[in-house]
Amino acid sequence: MRKEEFYRDAIPGSQGPLEGLRVLEATNYAAGPFAGTLLADLGAESIKIDVPGTGDFLRLTPPYVPSSSELDRSCYHLSINRNKKNITLSLRHPEGQELFRQLARHTDVIIENFKPGTMDRWGLGYRDIAKIKPDIVYTSISGFGQYGPLHHKPGYDSIGQAMGGLMSINGYPDTPPTRTGNAMIDNITGWQGAFGT
Repeated sequence: MRKEEFYRDAIPGSQGPLEGLRVLEATNYAAGPFAGTLLADLGAESIKIDVPGTGDFLRLTPPYVPSSSELDRSCYHLSINRNKKNITLSLRHPEGQELFRQLARHTDVIIENFKPGTMDRWGLGYRDIAKIKPDIVYTSISGFGQYGPLHHKPGYDSIGQAMGGLMSINGYPDTPPTRTGNAMIDNITGWQGAFGT
């Protein structure tokens, strides 16, 4: 059942409880995009920015749907980025940064999951956007927080599983620490990012 059908049957005329809310995502791979997807599942309009060329790295992650276009065949991408609109935009270039600001003026929520400080360097951090959209809700997701002693380090699911001890309790007693089969830390982080937003 599609989300529209579910909400139409549950609440006639509704797209979901977050209908009318616009989310702009500058996200990549799993944790950030999953937070945006959860808001989209609840009825928000979510616009995800993909980098020129390949788009989100998740598009290249197997397994693949047979007979689909090259950039829309990853099962993981199709699952994590459902119910979204996509645009291609380079935030590294001034033109892309200005387009982002224009979109932000008409947005309720921004979700980003770059390394801390990246959006600030591009002039797209919370303080910059709040000048043009004072009521913006700005969610920043990173592996080690925005200000802590490891904030400058990139964070990935496997790193979170290892540092959090999850790998030490997974697998068999006579094998090395083992990563879980799915990106559990990214999924949990996405849930928490959506709830925090």
